[in-house]
Amino acid sequence: MNLSLLTTNKNFKYYFYGQAISRFGDSLFMFAIVWFVLQISNNSALLFALAMISMSLPEILFSVFGGTLGDKFNKKNILIIIDILSIIINIIVIILTIVQSSILLFYLIFFIHGMLQAIWVPNYYSFIPTIVDKKDLTNANGFMELVDQVNFVIGPILAGFLVKFTGLETIYVINTLTFIISISLMLRIIYNPSTLDKNGKREASKIFDLSEVKEGLSYIKGNKIILRLMLIYSLSNFVSEPFFSLLIVLVKDSFENPLYIGILNSSLSIGLIIGSLVSFKIKISHMKLIILSEILMGILMIIFIMAFPHISTFLIYILIGVILSVEQINVNTLYQLYTKEEVMGKIMGIRVFSTQSLRPISKGIGGYIADRIGVKYIMLISGLLVFLNGLIFYSNHLSNKIQIKEEQVEN
Repeated sequence: MNLSLLTTNKNFKYYFYGQAISRFGDSLFMFAIVWFVLQISNNSALLFALAMISMSLPEILFSVFGGTLGDKFNKKNILIIIDILSIIINIIVIILTIVQSSILLFYLIFFIHGMLQAIWVPNYYSFIPTIVDKKDLTNANGFMELVDQVNFVIGPILAGFLVKFTGLETIYVINTLTFIISISLMLRIIYNPSTLDKNGKREASKIFDLSEVKEGLSYIKGNKIILRLMLIYSLSNFVSEPFFSLLIVLVKDSFENPLYIGILNSSLSIGLIIGSLVSFKIKISHMKLIILSEILMGILMIIFIMAFPHISTFLIYILIGVILSVEQINVNTLYQLYTKEEVMGKIMGIRVFSTQSLRPISKGIGGYIADRIGVKYIMLISGLLVFLNGLIFYSNHLSNKIQIKEEQVEN
């Protein structure tokens, strides 16, 4: 990771620090929300699941339209408005927490939060190539990925201490302050979008027009690189989901010890952070690196299951984390390099939908089969399918001789 990007590009510096701070607040907020729901529901698994669904469902349903919003309006302003609305949500949550409101009102808040995330995610990624040169995109995406992984490790730990010693309200206040800081930094970014809706129109009614979705799908169909990228990554998420979602079940069945899963999660986090730091140094074309990552990850998943519960699984899980991070960063970079700015938002939205919508289905299928053949076997099959996914796309990559001349794009 080249730190000079933070000193030579002021716009990215403000964006990076702003998002790093607000993402930190989000990591605290999510822990607090989960804890509070469990408290007021008396640890009801059903009520907790409904809370998670109320947040994740709008992210899936509205992600495409959230991306379209960024294509028609100023992305910087959208991100700032989302921060402002998030502050309002935090204040409402503080009040609801103090008065011990009904969980139904929290479901409504969670749904609104999910809608904001549906708008935020595609614009978060599509904003980066508007303030960073193409040659620096891999480095920039590495920075942003690092933010998520560090917050993933630090956030829950700090949130746990805050909840225990100061209460939930402290976390909500901190989260509000992080959004205020983020807004102040975003306002310092000099941003002049070159394209805002190719016809110069900004009708809000068109944001939910299905023709916008059709336009995005048509663009993907006509762009071989983006089409192949979306296929390989969506399939990867679908076939790998049983492995990661059922890991905790495998550990519990084998050990009845939460410490083991905690150490495993820490191992994955270490790998994700390492991957964020080294990704920009890997001098392999983005598409080839993504395909090789799929093949290697499939092999490591298979080795992990065969070695489990040997101590070597910790090291294997670190390596899986490295590959996941490198693949994610290069996927983001490839989308940004080969998507036109005027459709970047809707393409990112379709990407979010194509991956997130398949995960619940994959979890359900994986869980159903696991109950019949065993958790370990479905996880082994999951690793094998990831490996085959990589091999199939590698074979297709060679047979079609699709050469991605990235040097020409980046120079």
